[in-house]
Amino acid sequence: MLFLNKLRDENFNIILLNNFMILYCISLLVSYRISGTIFYVMLLIFLLNNNLKNLFFESLNNKVIQAFVLYFILHALWVIGSENLENALFQLRKNIILLSPILFYPIVKKEYIEKIFLYFVIVIFFSSIISIMMYFDLIQINNTISGESIPFLYKSDYGFFLLIAIGYSFYNISYIKKELLVKKIFFQFSIIILSFNIFIIGSRTFMLIYIFAIGFLIISVYRKYIFKAIISIIVIINILLVVYFNNIEIKNQLDEIYNGLKKSYYEKEYTNSSGVRSGLIEYSIPVIKDNFLFGVGTGDHIDEVKKEIQKSPDYEIEKDGKYKYLLKSINIGFSSFLHNTYIQTLVQFGILGFIIWLNMFYQIIKIEKSVNLHKKLTNYIVIMYLLICIAGAELMYQNLGKMLLLIFSLLIYNKNDKILNTN
Repeated sequence: MLFLNKLRDENFNIILLNNFMILYCISLLVSYRISGTIFYVMLLIFLLNNNLKNLFFESLNNKVIQAFVLYFILHALWVIGSENLENALFQLRKNIILLSPILFYPIVKKEYIEKIFLYFVIVIFFSSIISIMMYFDLIQINNTISGESIPFLYKSDYGFFLLIAIGYSFYNISYIKKELLVKKIFFQFSIIILSFNIFIIGSRTFMLIYIFAIGFLIISVYRKYIFKAIISIIVIINILLVVYFNNIEIKNQLDEIYNGLKKSYYEKEYTNSSGVRSGLIEYSIPVIKDNFLFGVGTGDHIDEVKKEIQKSPDYEIEKDGKYKYLLKSINIGFSSFLHNTYIQTLVQFGILGFIIWLNMFYQIIKIEKSVNLHKKLTNYIVIMYLLICIAGAELMYQNLGKMLLLIFSLLIYNKNDKILNTN
């Protein structure tokens, strides 16, 4: 009873939850199972807080939280009338994590924000070391989830976590004081290790986005020193060109993107990942046109695109030929998606839902921040995420969505501080 009363004490409760947020962040980097347990423990502790009512309404008064809640309500309302009700309810359950910032936002303590990010970088750094050792066969880990040189996660999650850590390290270098030389060296070394890791995890998508990421970071940090920025970009481009022309594996992976797009456009062949993505866009467009305002509903997006593919004049002849991989890519049960978040959102919810989806990121960027580093990092993460959405990153899929919702809850912290003017 004494411990229960202590849990209800607001100060003790919030400090405990901030420590749990560190554990939650680490768990998202190493496991798909542990994080759920930690989150429910946090939720239970949060519900015991004596000041629960005020904390709850503090969250609901925040425009970013309101945007997340609105997007979840959209999923709930669009379940009504869905023909594939089972899939619609699955999509709704998957997206309930959109409500998690209601827990995270009001409990954030300023002194824990940088701790959480530092643990994030340290864990992903050592994960990258393990990944590199796996790539060069220095160690072996059986039954890795992705089948690649990635020890714990799928490449869709891991690749984006690498980008976040690179961005945080890059910005920190420009903010660290001279006396903290060891910390600065760590972040510099981290950028090198994480960058190398991007190119060995077998993801063509992240190789391309990395180029945009580095360019964006250089311009963002050195925009006042334009000559320095230009020289840095030229050096990076030359290094990447050397890598491209001297590493056959990387060259083939990047060439495959171009060849797949070319075949899908000119020959209507959808035989590799880029071709499949192009094909799904092609057959989604008629569905979007027919359901422009409101979409087809939370659970019917896959079925409607399948119907459009099956309308093709040569479908019966080519269903085991050029349409085989196209259908296979969206025939994986409830986890099926259209491999392009923009297209999927338009198919599901129409232009109305698309605006509600974009509003989340608009509010995240627009809201005033108390630390300039957080403002820059927010812009970087949002832009990188919107880029990865072209290849189909679902916000709520696997650990990526959970991590982003935690990170955005940290970055929009602006309590009891002088607020930056974002205009």
